[in-house]
Amino acid sequence: MKTTTKPLTLLLCSVFLAAACSDNDSLQVIAPEPEPEPDLVTPKLPALLEYQHSLDAPRPPDDSYDMEAAERGKRLFDGAAGCSGCHSGPQFTDAGTALHEAHEVGADPLYATRTITRKYRTTPLRALWQHPPYYHNGEFNTLAEVVDHYDLVHNLGLQNSDKNDLVEYLKSL
Repeated sequence: MKTTTKPLTLLLCSVFLAAACSDNDSLQVIAPEPEPEPDLVTPKLPALLEYQHSLDAPRPPDDSYDMEAAERGKRLFDGAAGCSGCHSGPQFTDAGTALHEAHEVGADPLYATRTITRKYRTTPLRALWQHPPYYHNGEFNTLAEVVDHYDLVHNLGLQNSDKNDLVEYLKSL
């Protein structure tokens, strides 16, 4: 009995997988590129953002911050510390109009590579007191650590009393 070898083609599910065996017994798997799934999320994001920003932020608990220090902190926030350059408007963010490079916020550039833009958005500060940990990756447990970080990154030269006043202001938002 004489046997002949012929190429063998196996089609599984007729579209998704094709395997071909040749005379040298090698196996080749061919998978077509999948059809891209439609983006059902991105078109809904502006409406979601509008809704989130329409919600009233809860007020901080009574006696949870020093009002006089918070007033001084607000002046620093809007002035010498420069925080309001990015944390602006009623939401305390420029996220709708600007994104930031890692070096601008003193962050690890690797973290931003997970996003489409490869940049950072400015976190809104409304009701900041109720959601530690802080920062883009949650690396800071306290607002004082956040203030220390930006003092170092932006070389602000803040005194300890200034830092405390900024923390009290952030707790008041």
